[in-house]
Amino acid sequence: MMIAREAKRAGIIRFSHPWTVETSNWLSKKRVYRYSWGELCTILKRKEDKLHKLKSYKSLLVADKSDSRGLFLSLKNVPQKTQQQLNKKLARLMPPSLQELDTLIGLGTVKKEIRKYISYIRIHDERDKLGIPDDPPSFHMVFLGPPGTGKTTVSRIVAKIFKELGVLRKGHLVETDRAGLIGEYVGQTAPKVDRVVRKAIDGILFIDEAYSLARDVGDKEGFGNEAIDALVKRMEDNRNRLIVIVAGYSEEMHKFLRSNPGLSSRFNRYFHFDHYTPAELLKIFQNICEKNQYNLSPDAKNLVMELFMEVSKYRSRNFGNGRFVRNFFDKVREMHSERVVRIKKRTESDLKEIRPPDIPKREDILDLIGEFI
Repeated sequence: MMIAREAKRAGIIRFSHPWTVETSNWLSKKRVYRYSWGELCTILKRKEDKLHKLKSYKSLLVADKSDSRGLFLSLKNVPQKTQQQLNKKLARLMPPSLQELDTLIGLGTVKKEIRKYISYIRIHDERDKLGIPDDPPSFHMVFLGPPGTGKTTVSRIVAKIFKELGVLRKGHLVETDRAGLIGEYVGQTAPKVDRVVRKAIDGILFIDEAYSLARDVGDKEGFGNEAIDALVKRMEDNRNRLIVIVAGYSEEMHKFLRSNPGLSSRFNRYFHFDHYTPAELLKIFQNICEKNQYNLSPDAKNLVMELFMEVSKYRSRNFGNGRFVRNFFDKVREMHSERVVRIKKRTESDLKEIRPPDIPKREDILDLIGEFI
């Protein structure tokens, strides 16, 4: 209660607001960042810190998120020097890029684990500043799960978060795969690994389908083992400037990590990406429609949901999730064009609205789902 009174005297406004993707996007454009009430209390309690004097911050805004007590701090119109100081301080508590993570569809478990990981990093930093002995954290990660579930997107956001936390200097993402690391002839593999690693220094190296590197381990004519050995060495040489994320199917990734003792000892943080639910697939489809300025009629929406429920029921581990939805949207757009082109006097509504005739039946998209079901 005392903290609440102090916040009120400082001119901070606290109010409820429903949390939606639209709300998040709007707040982001308005330079409004999300923090917890507890974190705000921590800031206000630090009397010895000049930044606790919030009375001059007339535009500072705190909003109570209705479903999880989240808060928002708006730094708009705060003097630039003060804004930079406060921004830097608050970013250490809750990186702004977490907002971007929150706007992603699904991935509830992944989001929760990343937040726990950030808390661990923050506490480790505080212990380190106080001189408390503590083993340094390992930042290398393993992303497990089927394709099309946002592993690359999350990796890019994690790179930004680590930059905001001060873990990485640049916070960029370099993507590669087997073809980008393994040479065709003797002597080509190690230099290839070196070139990719140099690009990723002070950022994250994301290796998709990393298990394919171990495909020819043990084969005298293969170069997979050479690539893995070179990668492990570069990870050790640049352990303070390079983070590696390896991604792929769970079973294959576990075999890959066991293929080299150096790998298994360096990767100890695992994140599991699940298939999207039918409702989440529908949200992805709706977002793609809105991005391309298509309106989905209620009847068409019901048909899409029914189709996604059927597809999800019989999907295999190879199901493409987000990729499948994007390919499905292309099919819908083709059918929409085929229908609308027959209308002589076309209106803007005709060009934008997706109706039931535009939604393909299951047998019409067998080429899209055949490899997944």
